[in-house]
Amino acid sequence: MNIRIFLYVVVLVVISTACVSCDTTPPDPNTKCVCTLIVATVHVYIVDPNYQPISDATVTVKNMRTDEYYDVENPQGPSWLYTVIDDSFKSKIRSSGDSLYFRGSKDDRDGDALFVIDVPGECRCHIRKVSGPDTLMLRGKADG
Repeated sequence: MNIRIFLYVVVLVVISTACVSCDTTPPDPNTKCVCTLIVATVHVYIVDPNYQPISDATVTVKNMRTDEYYDVENPQGPSWLYTVIDDSFKSKIRSSGDSLYFRGSKDDRDGDALFVIDVPGECRCHIRKVSGPDTLMLRGKADG
């Protein structure tokens, strides 16, 4: 895949997700916080051992502190770009951060990753990825 096309698609997805998914909740009049309407989202690309994109993988996201699973919807865009978490879950994440276990699988391949997500600041406006991969490789027994 041409790297320019790849980067173009990534930028297009990020921009379209930010513009379409706006939080319309009115601000709390008792606070001095003013948050942007952009919805912060953490994504991960899922690929095979040859770095080819994997679409239609089954994914799960689990908060390791609470053992709660999050049903995260994936945006329109490349089918191999998966949402780990977005601002709609910020009330479930501690300001100091939580570890999220992300697992993907398709056919005989699977992979997992650990993400640390926090909601910094007094206003807790948006989630933030503290750590975690940008790409997750799914491997099978035949891949070694």
